[in-house]
This record gives sequence, structure tokens and C-alpha cells, in this order.
Amino acid sequence: ALKITDSHGCVSTNSLGTRVRIADNPLASIHPIPSICSREDSLIITIGFQNNSFITLNSESYVQTSSQTFDSTMFIPDGLSCGVNDPCYNTDVTFSAFVPNAIISNSSDILSVCVNMEHSYVGDLSFELTCPNGQSTILKQYINSGGAYMGVPFGGSSHDSYDSPIFQCNPAYNPAGTGWNYCWSQSYPNIGTLNSHSGQSQLDSTNTINNSGYYLPDGNFSQLIGCPLNGTWNIQICDNWQIDNGYIFDWELNLESSLLPTNWSYQVKIDSINFSGDNISEINDSTYIFRPDSGGIFNYSVVVYNNFGCSYDTTLNFHVTPTPIVNLGNDTSICQGASVTLNAGNPNATSYSWNTNPISTNQTIQVNQTGTYIASVTKTDGAALHCKSSDTINVKVFPVPVVDFGSDSCIETGIILDAGQGTAYIYNWSTGANTQTINVSQTGTYFVEVQSGPGSPCFDSDTIAIKAIPPPIVNLGNDTSICMQRTLNLNAAQSNEVSDFTYLWTPGGQTTASIVFTPNGVSGQHIVTVKKTGCTSKTETIIITGKICEITVPNVFTPNNDGKNDFFVIKGLEDYVDTKLQIFDRWGKKVYESSNYQNDWDGYKCHDGVYYYIVTFADYLDSLHGTVTILSNN
Repeated sequence: ALKITDSHGCVSTNSLGTRVRIADNPLASIHPIPSICSREDSLIITIGFQNNSFITLNSESYVQTSSQTFDSTMFIPDGLSCGVNDPCYNTDVTFSAFVPNAIISNSSDILSVCVNMEHSYVGDLSFELTCPNGQSTILKQYINSGGAYMGVPFGGSSHDSYDSPIFQCNPAYNPAGTGWNYCWSQSYPNIGTLNSHSGQSQLDSTNTINNSGYYLPDGNFSQLIGCPLNGTWNIQICDNWQIDNGYIFDWELNLESSLLPTNWSYQVKIDSINFSGDNISEINDSTYIFRPDSGGIFNYSVVVYNNFGCSYDTTLNFHVTPTPIVNLGNDTSICQGASVTLNAGNPNATSYSWNTNPISTNQTIQVNQTGTYIASVTKTDGAALHCKSSDTINVKVFPVPVVDFGSDSCIETGIILDAGQGTAYIYNWSTGANTQTINVSQTGTYFVEVQSGPGSPCFDSDTIAIKAIPPPIVNLGNDTSICMQRTLNLNAAQSNEVSDFTYLWTPGGQTTASIVFTPNGVSGQHIVTVKKTGCTSKTETIIITGKICEITVPNVFTPNNDGKNDFFVIKGLEDYVDTKLQIFDRWGKKVYESSNYQNDWDGYKCHDGVYYYIVTFADYLDSLHGTVTILSNN
């Protein structure tokens, strides 16, 4: 009020409407300041309104609104299946912008109530709106009927992929689908109540842009006349029937904006920020980078100025731990049998760690194997942070060459002489070749000298005499498999059979030209060596696999997840190719099919009972068929 007194002592008092704009301290919070290491580390310091900013500022905006939104996603599980007596879920919005003691005086004061949600089967649900003084109205009444979907449940169908409540009530097993808007209003054009449309397959969403497709509440907004405008309004959603669930993503209460006092808003903006101190540089007007070059404690001041001319400051202290220096030297090479000592230095370091197996924690290690060795050194300076530095060195160990051609040898039409273990070696043959291997097809004496690498002091050499003589001819055929009850004739006899050839079968030790093989539970390699008296020999190998040609089909299995008999396992089916398994229920409906079945059917989604199976084979066997019983003990 303005009080004016004139020279005669007369007083006049006038009421003045005055609006006062205020600004609060924008410095909301400072994240915990981490200790960092010198040279290796840098710290990005952001100042802004985001929660992840290093220094968080408050956004100062003052706005009046007649709409309030609850915008947190909430899972709506199967109420009665989830072990609760009250299957209802409540969320609130709060108004404070209206004139004190203002109330709802007409049902048109409530423009709309909107929910954004998805749920399979709307018939399960009821919705109720309650105002701050406890008055309420029913938006949708529970009628225990109506299979329409609200929104698009995950996968386009019911959430319930599991029968057990442990899955029905856990959002981890029920991903959120796509929410649609559904709004109740008595002010905008409507299409009737939700329940009147519940027999559809999909409830239409409300168009809140064009204000069409609204639903009438089952109750009436007139039941809320007398409710305070300011205060907490509640929406209650009840899932009154088990089986189906869903999600609500947000809901909004829209009141008539003309009920607000004269609209007025303002915003306090940040004008500038000043960050001062050593080893810090500006990236932009709200981002700085701190790069310490030494250890110690660094002090910094931050001043924030707003567009009202107010300034607010704070002080930051950064603890920097000096980083150790690690130098393992240049890469090196040694010969096999020798070793080299690697030293990580920093004798006063807190700890050492080498990438050896097992990990070494010593300052020095002895190395005698090729590899990349990394030394990590940690140093602390009374801070929680452990500063680490590392260095890498490559150590190459040259193996000592070992060349051994064995005894002098006879060859058939050619032989490869291999003098080493890889292309890194240096080879010098008596033939003038410098490759690891040479092809020999003529009688002669061959010599090689091998060096394990350029500059390596490690050498070895060998000599072999080769005599070329045509070989015998042996062919036992391709590797094969036979049933355990069968026999197989193996014949290595030479067409020009004379006493110059001898035979040796392995295993068994037979010396005849042919043998009769019976698996008797034994599978594996069978080798025959045919030798010409004096020199040439020929070895032929065949792998014979003995198998039991039987198929065993169980008549019952128990998929109860106890780790025993949980799957329909057909033993012996793996011995056959191009098979097909089909499972039918007692009404002839096919419930499962698999080509080349892998014994992994657990009766998924099938009830206990008797099922009919058919196994068909691509080749020579008749189909198998019969019944199997599922007993899950659920």
C-alpha cells in the first residue's frame, strides 16, 4: 500500500499491485571431486543444467499451468496373480497455481483425463480419479469382459508368455510395448465409454491434437464439483483379473486454463561463468578441461553470473597424485635356454603387476619365453586414487634348431624333406635351395644347415641318403562306419604277389595280406604296412567307426526343470541324417516339428498328457511312431 500525507496532514492510502521477481542461487550441486593422476589423466568439468554435469545448476523458470503430468513408466502386473490383496496402482499429480481455496464449480472445469498406456484385454481394468478432498468419480468400471487391446503390447499380443506368476509379475520377462493415448472428457467430442468399445480387437486412441476420439467416463465429472483445484489428484488403476498385464507410461489431468489467475511467467538465465586456476583451459563457455602436470592440491574458484546481475561463487579443490614413470627399454631377442631380466623401476612404488601367468608383483622378472610383457606400476600418495603407469616390451626367443631327417630312406616317387618349424628360419641346402622344404625324387645324399633367424647364433644341420624305388600299391578305400554286428574285409594284397612283400596290420599285429574286421565295440584307425624286401614300404590307413544301429524312444518325460528327463530324448537318432520329427496332440493338432531333431524339445507350452509322435527317415528305414506322455508335476 502507498501512503501519502499532504501539508495539511491529510492522509491517502492506495493499494498497489506489485510483482517481485527473485533469483535463487543457481549452484545446485557439485559431483564428488575425483582424485586424478598427473600427466596421464585429464578431467572434463562441465557446468550446466543436466544431472550429469560436474557442477549442476538449477533451471529457474516460473510458469503457471492448468495441466499436470505424471511421466514415469509403471508396470501393471496381473493383479490377482501376483500375491497382493489389493491389485490397484496409484499415481499422483499436484497443482499449486490456482487462487487459494478455488474449487471445481462445474463439470466443464475438468477438460480431460488422459493416460498413455498399453494393456492386453481392457476388460481386466478399472480407473478412478480422486481429487484432493477425497471426492472421486469412476472413469472406467470393471465389467470382467472385453478383449480389446489398449495400445500395442510387446510383440503385438498378450504379455503372458509364461504360466508361472514368477514370470507374470516380473517386468524383466514382460518388455514394454507401445503406448497409445486414451482420454476421458465431457467437453470434447466423444465416442462413448471405453466399456462400450471393449468388444473390439483394438481400442482406438484419442487424437489430442484435433481433440477427437475422446471417451465418456462411466461416472460423471459433476461428482467432483466442490473439489479444491490446488492439491494432489490421484488416479487409481486396478487389474482385477489374472492372465494379462501392461504398462502406463504417463497420465495427465487438464483443467480449464481460465480458472488460473492472470498468466505470468519469467525465467532467470545464466549470463556468464568464470572458472579460474592453473592447468585448466576453456573448451567453451560451460566446459573446461583440467590437465595437471604434477602432483599436489590445486584450488579453483567458480563464479556464476545471472541476467539479474547477481553472482554466486564456490571453490573446488583437486587432489593430484604423481604418476610413476616406467621404462622397460627397447625390444630385445634372446636364444632358447637364455633369459633376460626386466625391471619396472620405481623402487618406492606402491605395487607392481606384470601380465605374466601367474601375475608377478615383483619389481623385476626373469623372461625366457617369446611374448609381449607389460609392467604396470601403481603409486599412491595418501589419496584413494591409485595412479598407474605402464610400459611394454617385446621379447623374442629364438629356438635352437633341431634338424633330424632320421635314417637313410627309400622313397616311392617323391618325398618332401622338411628342415625346420617355420618360415622365420634361414635354410641352406646342398642343392642351393633356401626354403624350409625341398622336393626329392632322385637317389642322392642331401644336406641342410638351419639358422633360427637373422643374426641368431643357433645352428643345426643333418644329412640323409635317399634311394628312389617304385612303391607297392595299396588302397583300403574311404573311411567308413559299420554297425557293431557286421564285419568288413580289408585287403592289401598286391597283384604281383611274391615273397618280396610283407604285411603288418595295426592294431592286431596280423601279417596276412587281408583281414576280416569286426567292430565289437572298437572304433578308430586301422593301418596296414606293405613292405618290399630291402627298401620300399607303403602304409595305408582307414578309419572305421563301429556303431550301434538302434533307436530308443521314451514313452514319458518330465519337463519340470529339475535337470532330470526334462527333454524328449530319442537315443540313436543322431546316427541318421535327414530325419523329421512331428508331435501331435490327442486331437491331431501338430504342436511341434523339427528336421534333424536335436533332442531339445521340452514340451514348450504343452499341457500334461499323451502326445503322438512320428519320426520319418529320408532313406532306408520305415517311419517310427508311437506315443509319449508329458508329466511336468506342475
